[in-house]
Amino acid sequence: MSTALKIAVIGPSQGGKSILANHISRIDFPEQDKDHKYDPTVGVRILKFVLEAETTAEIELWDCSGDQEYEDCWPAILKDLHGIVAVFNGNSQDQYHSAKIWAEWFATNAGLGNGQAVMFAITTDASQRWAPHSFVSGDVTVNVPVVRVSTEITTDASGNTTTFARSSFNAFVRTVERALIERGH
Repeated sequence: MSTALKIAVIGPSQGGKSILANHISRIDFPEQDKDHKYDPTVGVRILKFVLEAETTAEIELWDCSGDQEYEDCWPAILKDLHGIVAVFNGNSQDQYHSAKIWAEWFATNAGLGNGQAVMFAITTDASQRWAPHSFVSGDVTVNVPVVRVSTEITTDASGNTTTFARSSFNAFVRTVERALIERGH
């Protein structure tokens, strides 16, 4: 892709969006991330980085406040949006239901299709399960998978360290790229 992929990280307040965005973009964790002290995002933060996996992709990761007080920012977030990651605390059914609403609203209003939306449940509890979310947007049924993610570091067979959150995000970026090609973008 010649331009940066614009991906919004959305969802309810205190779902872990900023911690996940910091982690995925590999920026240094602010002290509040290390201490797990909640520091709400004001409006939106834009993190730019290059993702190097099978191919190289420039990413603009829009870390959006979960406070609807900032919905005046939403038109700018929606403009030229390529994908969304709806993030929620995987230990809360209320957060799960709220994240589904966020995912549906942003995907519908940005005109996103299959492969351009995912939900990340932040939890280390492997027993948690969530149903994928589907909804109709225009004349298309959009299927949004739910992926359990963790920021715990693992080492692969080659000795490379990663986290399931990063590898899941990398896979999502490839899915977005394929979806854009299929849609002729």
